[in-house]
Amino acid sequence: MQDREPISPGSIWPTDVTEGHSPAQTADLWDVSGENHDAALLFPELAKATLAATPAPQGRVQILTQGYWLSADQAIYAEHGHQIGEELNRFDGWPKPFVTRAGRVYLQRPWGEQMVQRFYNDYEKKYPVIDNFTEDSIGLGYGFAAEGVLLGTPGLPAQAQFRSVGVAHFNGRGGLTWVEHTVINGVPANADFILATGTYSVNANCTGSAVVTTPNSPVPLRLSLVIVKDGKEFRTILDASSVGAVYSKIE
Repeated sequence: MQDREPISPGSIWPTDVTEGHSPAQTADLWDVSGENHDAALLFPELAKATLAATPAPQGRVQILTQGYWLSADQAIYAEHGHQIGEELNRFDGWPKPFVTRAGRVYLQRPWGEQMVQRFYNDYEKKYPVIDNFTEDSIGLGYGFAAEGVLLGTPGLPAQAQFRSVGVAHFNGRGGLTWVEHTVINGVPANADFILATGTYSVNANCTGSAVVTTPNSPVPLRLSLVIVKDGKEFRTILDASSVGAVYSKIE
């Protein structure tokens, strides 16, 4: 376990928040959660500044220093996810994840964070795609075939015949990767299958969308999709051209 540099409110929150003023956009109050540093709210000074700046009626928002929340009827118990089981990012001494060195208070740096910062981050700079991979057993895999006509694509004729086949993997958290072999106007774009990455979202009514970056296109592919056959198949169209695709679940 190592320790962070001492944390002050100004080092995490926007200046207007830490000075006790409501920011122009309320969402800025919660930027810290996306950085995995919400445990810093247990610093009394930071908690006080945050509550003072939150545009909500007094008492509506609380920061619970006991490290968990229990509903009034004791039917619901919630705790910090990092503390569940043998989580690598768990803090020692929760809900007081602090250490003192030479009279200064530090927030602990869990083992998992140390590993990411010392190993993973360096590789991600060189290989940005690295955080789009997951185990094959996680998420869903689909084989796909796409065909149609590309319209007005930079570097191609005004209309270009398009065919592509591949295997796509959706990780269940909004990230996707696929390998594709694409033929444009009868000419293979690559000698072999190549990797593409992207993001996706699915709605409750079985519609959705995806944005994919592939070396075979000078611009990101923006897809609209519909899910059919109880998730065993879905279909997409490329928003900017006349290209459709059918994806079949790999059993």
